[in-house]
Amino acid sequence: MGRKKEKKVFAVDMHIGILKDYSRWKHIFDNGCTDPSWCDGVNINLVRNHILYDKKKVEEKLKDNFIAYPDSYFYPDPIELSNDFMAVDRRLAVLGILTANKDICYNEAIRFEWSEVL
Repeated sequence: MGRKKEKKVFAVDMHIGILKDYSRWKHIFDNGCTDPSWCDGVNINLVRNHILYDKKKVEEKLKDNFIAYPDSYFYPDPIELSNDFMAVDRRLAVLGILTANKDICYNEAIRFEWSEVL
């Protein structure tokens, strides 16, 4: 029985993984998700945790290998939203239909240009 072979680490693969997570975060923020058991906020925070985990993985794998960090590593972290967040409420608030009784500032949720990510 031999040792397990360690997978080679490629910065490009890590970059693509982080971009997929950012894309998923934006999709949930804009459209919500179809999970009937949980609010959109729970799922969007889960995806946020995936982004943070992927960035930690980049640090662990690349810090001593003299490999440049991928560009997506330097994107700002998405803001943590309330677990009660619902994308439908956000859309109604933007249209002015829903009064501002929510404690979420939606302008703060997007702090960078999405065209850089997608």
